[in-house]
Amino acid sequence: MINRLLVALPVVLVAALAGGAAVVDDPAGRDALTTGASYGVKLFGAAGALAAALAFERGDYLRRAWGLQALYMLLLARDAVLRGIPAGSPVLGVQVELVDGVVVIVANVAGVAAAWMMARAWAEAGFEMPAPRWQKLLVGGVALGVAVGCMGAPLVHDIQALAGGDLSRIKSVVSTVADMASTSLIAPVLLTVLAMRGGILVWPWGMFAASMVCWLVFDAGSLVIDVAALRASGSWTLVAWEGSRVLACGFAGAAGLAQRVAIRSPQLVAEVPLDALDVPDAPDGDKASVE
Repeated sequence: MINRLLVALPVVLVAALAGGAAVVDDPAGRDALTTGASYGVKLFGAAGALAAALAFERGDYLRRAWGLQALYMLLLARDAVLRGIPAGSPVLGVQVELVDGVVVIVANVAGVAAAWMMARAWAEAGFEMPAPRWQKLLVGGVALGVAVGCMGAPLVHDIQALAGGDLSRIKSVVSTVADMASTSLIAPVLLTVLAMRGGILVWPWGMFAASMVCWLVFDAGSLVIDVAALRASGSWTLVAWEGSRVLACGFAGAAGLAQRVAIRSPQLVAEVPLDALDVPDAPDGDKASVE
């Protein structure tokens, strides 16, 4: 029951955003609404991932994976602090633009590392993916094709500008490369979800995969729209675009909470050897219910 509620939560958040946008129909109000929603769901995503990480023992594989995911989501919320600082102003003696760039780069590296570890969790536990090799290659090829098709041209443009001396493009290059890597990792995460179908672990991994897909939609949208003009207009396109980010962060947070629920579930004890997934021993009461 709780997992179904967690799946529904991001959808409810988007519905609340749409309802608020229907009430606040002026551009400035909608911009403030969507910006506030963005901050809130990023922090929710960080909290959910942190809750999952802390449910594991220190040094466990999934503790590190969820910890990186929590760091990624938390750093994404940096604009809640930096957005109000005027351009060119110093932050701890460094220009705010440089601080923002460094934070974005660290966030992207953490996000890709988390996705990579989540994609490899099943193999790390010693299990073989049931999908045949051709299916893995096909799904991986499609994911890579989508990544290159959506982000290849902007990446080439940014690299050319960077080669021409525009150092401000470093952040864009790193972000685009990270987005391409994350998009490519959707395939192995989805295969992991298929391998877990029917079990309780399908919930956190399924929601994590849903978050990655929603991030792909958000990133693809940012490549074809003029974000500044969209915020100035306050149109429903802005609400829809920000809605995809709300879904991405919402599913990320829900996935972390579902992971925390799953590792204490008697069903997990029955499905998977606890030492394979570095899962803390279930309470005696839970073990008794399995036996």
